[in-house]
Amino acid sequence: MPLLSGQDQPEYFDSAFSQFPRDGKYMGLSMRTAEWRYTEWLPWDFESGTATSWEPVGIELYDHRRDTGGYGTFDLDSENLAYDPRYAGEQTELSKQLRSTWDVNKEDRRRGRAV
Repeated sequence: MPLLSGQDQPEYFDSAFSQFPRDGKYMGLSMRTAEWRYTEWLPWDFESGTATSWEPVGIELYDHRRDTGGYGTFDLDSENLAYDPRYAGEQTELSKQLRSTWDVNKEDRRRGRAV
């Protein structure tokens, strides 16, 4: 176990990952870094616990670099930057990182359980 033995941790350990169901049809897979929150909404089969497609039906990208850390301030989450071409590079990089963590080929992740 690399972390317990003092070995270097992978870069993605600087991120928090979560998932959230919506409307009984979609699962949001999210990643939060110090600067960004990125979410891909996927069609989901809740009976089998698997994504029915890895083509997102929605994407969210929020910039938290200006976050003052004040309790109850959610104004930064009000502007979804996912469809703004100025943030295409950040979105591409975060998508790669998210998808490498939520690897569809790993049994525990296909079942929709956080790792």
